[in-house]
Amino acid sequence: MSPTQPPPRTPDPSRNVVPVPTRRVRRVRADRRSSRRRGDDGVTLVEVLIAIVILLITMLPMGILLTSATSASVSARQRQAALQLADSWVEILSNSQPPTGVDGTVLTNQPTAPVAPAGTQAPPSTLAGTNYTVTAAYAENLVNDVGQSDLCAAGQPPSSSHPGVILLRVTVYWSGGQSEQQISVSTEINYPKPGLQTQGFLAINLTNDGETDVWGNSAATRLSALPVTVTEISGGSTESPTAPTLSPNPYTLFADPNGCIFAQVPVGTYDVAIQQPTAGTPATFVGYPGTPQFVDTSGSSTDEQDNQVVTVTAEQTVQLDAFDEGITAGVSYGGATAIDEGVQCPNAAGLTCVATGDGASGATATWGAGGSTWQSANLAAGSHINQVACTTAVSAECVGVGYGSTGGLIETTTSDANALSADVTPAGVTDVTQVVCPSADGCYALATTAAGPELLAGRVGPGPDTWVALSLPGVTATALDSIACPTSTTCELAYAGAGGSPGIVRLDGDPALLGVSSLWTPVVTNDSLSASVQSLGTIVCPSTTQCLATAVGDATSPSDATLVAAPIALAGGSSWTNETSFPTGASSVTDISCASSNCVAIGTVPAGPAVWTGSVGGATDSWAQATSFPSGIAAVTSVACGIVTSGDNGNCAVAAITSGAANSGVLLQGSLLNGGWAWNPVALPSGVSIQYFVGVSCENPTLPTNATCAAVGATPSGPVVLATSNGTSGTWTNVTPLSLVGSTVTGISLQTAPAVTSSWTTQVAAGQAANATTLPNVLYPAVNGYSISTGDCSAEAVGPSALLNAAPGGTASATVPLGLLPIELVSASGTPVVGATITLTSVGCPIVDTYNLPVTDGEGYTNASVPYGTYSYSVTSGSASVAHTNVTLTVGVNSVQSSTGGVTLNSYLPAPLQVQA
Repeated sequence: MSPTQPPPRTPDPSRNVVPVPTRRVRRVRADRRSSRRRGDDGVTLVEVLIAIVILLITMLPMGILLTSATSASVSARQRQAALQLADSWVEILSNSQPPTGVDGTVLTNQPTAPVAPAGTQAPPSTLAGTNYTVTAAYAENLVNDVGQSDLCAAGQPPSSSHPGVILLRVTVYWSGGQSEQQISVSTEINYPKPGLQTQGFLAINLTNDGETDVWGNSAATRLSALPVTVTEISGGSTESPTAPTLSPNPYTLFADPNGCIFAQVPVGTYDVAIQQPTAGTPATFVGYPGTPQFVDTSGSSTDEQDNQVVTVTAEQTVQLDAFDEGITAGVSYGGATAIDEGVQCPNAAGLTCVATGDGASGATATWGAGGSTWQSANLAAGSHINQVACTTAVSAECVGVGYGSTGGLIETTTSDANALSADVTPAGVTDVTQVVCPSADGCYALATTAAGPELLAGRVGPGPDTWVALSLPGVTATALDSIACPTSTTCELAYAGAGGSPGIVRLDGDPALLGVSSLWTPVVTNDSLSASVQSLGTIVCPSTTQCLATAVGDATSPSDATLVAAPIALAGGSSWTNETSFPTGASSVTDISCASSNCVAIGTVPAGPAVWTGSVGGATDSWAQATSFPSGIAAVTSVACGIVTSGDNGNCAVAAITSGAANSGVLLQGSLLNGGWAWNPVALPSGVSIQYFVGVSCENPTLPTNATCAAVGATPSGPVVLATSNGTSGTWTNVTPLSLVGSTVTGISLQTAPAVTSSWTTQVAAGQAANATTLPNVLYPAVNGYSISTGDCSAEAVGPSALLNAAPGGTASATVPLGLLPIELVSASGTPVVGATITLTSVGCPIVDTYNLPVTDGEGYTNASVPYGTYSYSVTSGSASVAHTNVTLTVGVNSVQSSTGGVTLNSYLPAPLQVQA
């Protein structure tokens, strides 16, 4: 017997145990089965089916629940495994150097499969039958509130005392059910990790102007689109032939949206250069067509910092110049030559008022009334219109006179300047300076010829026009000064005779009779003139029975400016006498205008500008110098009297210049109330800054139906036209046509400077065959834009400048301001020099800028818009040329000056400056 077996049990005779027979037991069980069979006889099939359904209802949810619990358990296990895998990689990567790759960059911002460093076991990527994919991405972490990375902003290399902060993100992917699952774990790590360092660092900073470009790309997007090449030009170690080098070399990097590129590179010397971007890199950089190019602040399409030395563990900071999508610039030129002959209001249906002047390719005309924007047109090429007058017919014919490339010019139109046609001018006429049309079809005009002045008479209207040259019996005229007509058949003509002595003749008859006979001539009568008068100027006739004229020489002094007047008889000569009530001591009387019996004259006295008001037409005329004129007026340049308003006996406007250096043109409105004149500035339209007014005019005769007045002047960007439909005291509006281009000299140099600075850069050199309409260089899109001026240096940036500004990629347009230079060229004896060319030479810059003015006309007159500044001048007439190096001419915003030997003469615009040939 085995020692581990228990001994056999022996019966215990003391216990009364009766064994149970086996058969009996079987019988009892059989009886029980029998009893059950008897019970089954009461269960139906339906009850069985119901029991089965109840069982299914109970068991199916339990099955689903069991399945769901099983699936959830699997997903949870997979997620837990993925999290553990991510944590494992975070632990490994946080304690090892980020990958730098052969390109030397630290930050890739691209998810890559992580690699465990040597000696470290990488965790398995298959767990419990599930395959996992792992990526790791490194990125700069933003560490301040302006969105800059500490790595580029710190200015020192990462170290244990100054670590760079890097964001590490580990992401684990796996397939679970019908879709891919993922989980990410992020942490911040310091860079670099402790250990021996063998490389250095480049911190490259990019900037731009911070605006959104015209394609909708943000400033951050444009920074990210700029390729930057890093080129190693020499290695940093000569001791080891195995010293690492940059590969590939050069290597192209892109900045983050903050303009930062931080790279770990081998020690050595590097060139860092920014390149042009390409639309679609990155994908958010859209629309850019490649032009205009990206440029730096100097306009260069490249920016490079060379010889950047990188030493071990040191950081080399490279600040590239601001670099952004450039702007292109379109240029036009200002100046008031398009309206330099002023404005007249002849009161014709098509030409209520009209301004004339010199355009880019000939004369210009601008016309309209007191309402909507005026029309404008260029006239015959090479022509210049001096004055316009219209006949008194219901269908008035308007006549413009001037000169062109072939000599004197007479243009006519029946409606407006768009219907202009040329009349035949009498032979030998070189210029036509003035025109009046007193009748329905008759006109007179003052002209010049090579032999001297000439009076023209013309029949204009339906049918062919006829113009003839008239003789003046008994008159030897060296100049014809002015003509005015008190009636349709009577005109008064002022002239200068032999030795400059003044004279006036009366012309009777209607020039319209030339349509009947080409031999018609007026009746010419010599008027008498006060012996004190030394010269005559402008004639006006406020009524059919009286005319006035500006003059020099009163009873007190032959040098005093004054007025003379004459009653106009029905026939015979008139007698012109001094206006004895006109104040003595006037230096000049330059213009006069009348409304009915009230007149205003303007000029100067030794103390400065002066205005005189007069009541004429009575038994005696009464004149006085205005004392209520506003202070600060430097000059008065034009006057016009218009329709008398309710309660007024006089209503006039005077164009003036204040003592301010710029935007100093003002209109002064005068009203005669209760026997006294009140003068106040007219409220000019908002947004109009006028440098000076060229002229002002009102409809004449001054009837209630004739209430339009107009004024023309200059702004820094070009001409301006203002008009009112209810007299000088009405509301003046800006009616300037959208395009009104004047005449400029050619070869203008241009320069730009960042706004509000004087750092001028030449963009267009002087002497170009034609003035530039665009700048040849793309400009960096400075937020405040650029000032643009004429000239080659800051010394020539003396006048107003224009602003060039646009969003990155846009086009900036500017009208470059120019000054008006009107000149009367005379000989030593004071006679006009005709057909001469005046050449201006700038004295402001080392680079010599020269400009030619148009050839002088029959009165020795020439003008053009020129760059502001100071010039010497020379005169070429035929084959002779004379340089006046001792004289300087200075063009300002509202005046021109000549200086000789310390003596300066100033002429307020639009008056011409007289210089000698």
